[in-house]
Amino acid sequence: MQTPGKLIPSLIVGLGGTGYRVLKEVKKKFMESEAFQHSFPPMVRFMSFDTDSNIEKTETDKVMTLEEQKVLGVNTVEILNNIEQHPFIDSWFPRHEVKSSSAHGAKQVRAVGRLAVFANIDTVVSELSAAINQITSSRLITQGGIFNRTTDEVPVNVFIISSLCGGTGSGMFLDIAYIIREIFQRKPMLQPEMSAYFMLPDAFVELTKPKEIARIEANGAASLKELDIFMERLEPFKTKYSRDFSISRDVSIQKPFNFCYLMSAKNIEKHSIIERVISEHVFHGIGTEFTKDTHSYLANIPTNDFQPISYGEFKGKFTNYSSIGAASCVFPMNDIVSIFSNEFASDLLEEILKYTKDNEHSRAKTERDFFLEKAELIPDRDSGNTRLLEKLCTIDEFKKLRTSEIDDIAIDELGDVITKQITTAQISNKDLSERLDSAVAEQTRNLLDIIDLFVRDCMGHWDKGVGYLDEFLDQVLLSLREIKDKCKRDVKEVFSQTKRRNEKQAMLAKQQLMNESKKSWLFRKNQLCKELAAEFINRHNASTVADFEAERREYLVKLINNILEVGQDLQKRARNFGDIVERLRTRFNRDDIASHMNDNFCREESDWLLNRSVVDGQDLRRIYTDRITDMQTYETHFIGREGLDLPGKWRLYSDDQEGFQKSILHYSRKILEDLLHGLTIEEFLFEKGKITGRNEIEECSNALVSQGEPLWKINNALYTGKTSNLHFLGVSEGEQQRVSAVVKSCLKGSKGIFIVKTKDPHRITITQSAHGAPLFALNLVEMWEDKYNQLKETRFLHAVTSKETGINWDNYPFRPRRIDKEDGIRYFSLGFALHFIQIARVGGMNRYYFTSTPNLKVDPNDPIQKLLLLGESRIEAVKKFVESEAIRKARHEIEKALIGRGGDSGYSGQIDFLDKYLISLVAHEDRITDPAAHELKELFSMEVQQISALKSSLELKKRLQDSEATIASE
Repeated sequence: MQTPGKLIPSLIVGLGGTGYRVLKEVKKKFMESEAFQHSFPPMVRFMSFDTDSNIEKTETDKVMTLEEQKVLGVNTVEILNNIEQHPFIDSWFPRHEVKSSSAHGAKQVRAVGRLAVFANIDTVVSELSAAINQITSSRLITQGGIFNRTTDEVPVNVFIISSLCGGTGSGMFLDIAYIIREIFQRKPMLQPEMSAYFMLPDAFVELTKPKEIARIEANGAASLKELDIFMERLEPFKTKYSRDFSISRDVSIQKPFNFCYLMSAKNIEKHSIIERVISEHVFHGIGTEFTKDTHSYLANIPTNDFQPISYGEFKGKFTNYSSIGAASCVFPMNDIVSIFSNEFASDLLEEILKYTKDNEHSRAKTERDFFLEKAELIPDRDSGNTRLLEKLCTIDEFKKLRTSEIDDIAIDELGDVITKQITTAQISNKDLSERLDSAVAEQTRNLLDIIDLFVRDCMGHWDKGVGYLDEFLDQVLLSLREIKDKCKRDVKEVFSQTKRRNEKQAMLAKQQLMNESKKSWLFRKNQLCKELAAEFINRHNASTVADFEAERREYLVKLINNILEVGQDLQKRARNFGDIVERLRTRFNRDDIASHMNDNFCREESDWLLNRSVVDGQDLRRIYTDRITDMQTYETHFIGREGLDLPGKWRLYSDDQEGFQKSILHYSRKILEDLLHGLTIEEFLFEKGKITGRNEIEECSNALVSQGEPLWKINNALYTGKTSNLHFLGVSEGEQQRVSAVVKSCLKGSKGIFIVKTKDPHRITITQSAHGAPLFALNLVEMWEDKYNQLKETRFLHAVTSKETGINWDNYPFRPRRIDKEDGIRYFSLGFALHFIQIARVGGMNRYYFTSTPNLKVDPNDPIQKLLLLGESRIEAVKKFVESEAIRKARHEIEKALIGRGGDSGYSGQIDFLDKYLISLVAHEDRITDPAAHELKELFSMEVQQISALKSSLELKKRLQDSEATIASE
């Protein structure tokens, strides 16, 4: 018994339309995989969340079950009209900006996608919990089937797939990630290894309308901003969904994803191709041969590669992101076997129709004579009768009158004795005639068996077949008709005349006997009476024998008619079968090798990437003729019992053309699959190279590497850091490492290249992944941000809102702007007022420190406090603060702290706080009178200006808010 393999429990979650389609592709790969026995194991679950209840209306094949598809519908208008009943939604939802329903999708409104999670939180948590419980069942550790799951010491795999550009998936991806983490936290179990696959705006290459493009680019930018905040852990994801479910603190401070793969359309013309690349990577990430050695290597990537940049203008930005690519070349076994099956079937049927012919039909005549002899229809040289006639009934069985019985009989008793003999003979011969019926039936069966033997021989012989059978039956039927006609002539021309002549003479002898018998004994001649009686008996016997001979021949004619009827039907069926064979041969010819000479075997647009055929139409004839050399051998096997058993089943096939066609193709496929099964891609390319004169192996390997590059577009001039590349090349156990050698050479600069031995000789697959790039390095990220900035005033783009988090998204550009002097001074001064920047005495000198815990007094000697030394003077501290990347996070924290100072008073409280601080700043400025400290005096003056400007902006916002409140109260 084979030991079950080990499989890491895996939950695959698809969000929105993109996620749903990828899930379908992954599930199809399981169903097509022999390794998984065309099913998916119990420790793997699929879960799709969408807001569109009509998602399957455009689908032709339902792959996902209803259990795997969850539609999260929500009536936004109804919720907004009763918002007081939904405090957890009211805490973040932008109710003044969004009022649409999600009954048929989120309509590219990300907040509606997120709202669907909140409105259906019980369903979401329940379904995810049930799926997690299933894949982590302890029973599956030992009783999983062909695979057992790994133990609880190994983290579960969770894959989340979505677009970042629509409304559903892009609105809920963060919530789903943290909800899953929270479920694991509550079990408790090890936190899962979360891998996200997100399609970027430039993945949707089919979109051409400017408005559509602008919206998905703006949505994509908003999604990426939210993603980056939590991937860098600048904010905890402390979200409350209901009274019973919220994200705990321990979970909220974790990154949502261990690996975050960003996907663009790099040299791709259709976004569905990217979906297939993702499905390829997810499938291999679950449990194929590709994943045997990956986890130890992947485990080191977050530690080594997802780190902050330590230099340059982007110092402090994390390199949290990855991308993937995949490519495969195939020997398109199924396509080639299908084409070859038609060619092979056509060749087989041509062989069946073919036989050695001669103008005189001497071969068929010889076999006919053999049949006639076997059927005992050859006339005897002496008697002229066939043995078959004698088998029906011999003349010896016929009852005749006997002359010996009248020798000692008195003349007066002669009539009675003769009459008695006649009566006895008639009774006996009547029984004999009746027995002829059963004899005909028996001999008919015998002859049919003989015919069947000859038919079987014809259909089972490589040089006879259905054409020869027709010719043979022609000769047999002709001979049978001749025998039949001769019998009829004999009856009419010979035996009937003999009977009449003898009957006449018998009657004459009888009359003379009667006349002589009537004389008196004196005049009666006894000897003459005896002679006349003997003459009557002899003539009567001759007459009845002639009648019997005629009857025997009539029964033989009846027998021959039986055989003729069967033979004619047999010939009709044989000709019909021949027509079927010819029709099928013609049909197979329409889809043979010649009709595919210009094929490239790319049925789908993505085949050039994921199923690049190493075979083209010009290779087909060579592959076929190299392996199919002796059709006669195949014909013999094909028509025999191990094949289609034509001798025994041709009649069935003549009545079922479709079944016959399927049987031929099934037989052909099996033969060709056996012939081609062991042919590896390397072997084929090596053979092809001999013909083309090119290094086909090298060309194929180079194409794999170039086509399988990670699908993102990185600005290498902007980000000069190196990513860690992890590549897997799956090649058959039968390959000779020629492709592997070329691929290794092409990727020699990569850190990790794993050669994985697979069991499929007809596919070579490479998956490439790159890890450790920052978000700002994406080529088009600034363009997407431009669209975001254009639309943010008129379209609500965020799902994680400022209302909930206090985040000012303008302070988080993708490519961090250099802080200008005025902004830097404002945030420094405000940070000082809010105690993010504090002064500590060290060695008798003042030192300025930045701290992320303003509620604590800075202590440079406390190792727990994470302090950033800004300088020993205020001027030096401001300069370093402005130039430091730390200000990126500081701005957000400072703004939040200022809002906190407002408390329940809102803007009024913030303005009061700034008023007091301004008084302090002005006092400091006034106290500086030493001309040598004029730079410090100018700094305080600029701080006063910046804080005054901030106060003025808050006063303006307060007046606008008060005006709106007045309108609302009216």
